[in-house]
Amino acid sequence: MAESQPFREVPEAAKSSYDRSFESQGVPVIKTFFVEDIREVQLDWWKSKGGNGPVLQMEGTGQVNNCYICEIPPGKILNVQRQLFEETIYVISGRGATTAWNHDDRKQTLESQAGSLFSPPLNTRHRLFNGSGSEPARQLAPRAFDSNKYQSVGRKYQPSLDRKKGGS
Repeated sequence: MAESQPFREVPEAAKSSYDRSFESQGVPVIKTFFVEDIREVQLDWWKSKGGNGPVLQMEGTGQVNNCYICEIPPGKILNVQRQLFEETIYVISGRGATTAWNHDDRKQTLESQAGSLFSPPLNTRHRLFNGSGSEPARQLAPRAFDSNKYQSVGRKYQPSLDRKKGGS
């Protein structure tokens, strides 16, 4: 089988605000045409997520069909996330839970396991938990996000969360 290209260096002048936003978050980015096995993708620390994983930028899609892989270490919790674009989370392996909320007194929790598929509601805070103390939990999350629109709005619509309220 053909081998996936792990990373293609992009010259600084050619980087979009979308690309630079991932650099500022400390997230590894893999630019490729395909991934042979999502269970075998190299993981690195992703500071803003609070877990391990890369963003996958699928070549030839105009940065519209991007996704990420995130692995939560045993017994750990990811940082609180919030975004203004659709995100669907598929649980590759492991088990855990996701808590979502708009108001601190109205949190809802959904349990998940390998094979689960769910989507946190738009613009809600949400946090993923690994329910096992001995096995990692890995997810694949495609995003319905047009990075071309991101070029013009930059980080303006990427809300920052107050760390005192559990944000990142």
